[in-house]
Amino acid sequence: MDLLAKKITAEFVEDKKLLGLVATGKLGKVAVTLLKPTTYVNKSGEAVKAAKLKLKVKNDQVLILHDDLDVPFGKVKYAPASGAGGHKGIRSIQLQLKSEAIP
Repeated sequence: MDLLAKKITAEFVEDKKLLGLVATGKLGKVAVTLLKPTTYVNKSGEAVKAAKLKLKVKNDQVLILHDDLDVPFGKVKYAPASGAGGHKGIRSIQLQLKSEAIP
């Protein structure tokens, strides 16, 4: 997330209403908002839902970045609409957004 913020020349600032640290900028011509929830992991969905409502975006416009111990360090896996796989933060997001179809 910090590298992405640097790429869009943005800095994270606390937003208590969104329950996290937020950075906004542009990636090319696309507006980007990054959110680092400051809640407990199992409450991440509350921050994501608050941001989604404030930004008026649809679930398919939300991209979740998270740790995965099954993926080797330094590697990235894109798994749209996959299950939580035991990750309590992902499960919280799925419950709050009422969907498993979150990229």
